[in-house]
Amino acid sequence: MLQFINIKAWFLALSVGSGWVIGRGDTWTRLYETLPVFMLFGIASNLTYALIGASLRRWLRGPNDTARRLQWFNRSMALALLATVVWMGSSARQPL
Repeated sequence: MLQFINIKAWFLALSVGSGWVIGRGDTWTRLYETLPVFMLFGIASNLTYALIGASLRRWLRGPNDTARRLQWFNRSMALALLATVVWMGSSARQPL
């Protein structure tokens, strides 16, 4: 369901639709070429996210010391988020 509100997916669909599919003489051919590619990548990425999430859930709910694993995972994710914010902040100040 979250893919329906994913702004990057909407921009990709709009840009491919307007730049590659629509406005050409062979619109239907181009649509039939791009649709399977989008479906393949969409299914593959969603299945990959599901597999990683299921594996991570299984690991975090391991047989022993579950609280410690979850705490370290949350700390690691917080550090990754902080590093991303610092990186974005430092690159925003630099002129292009």
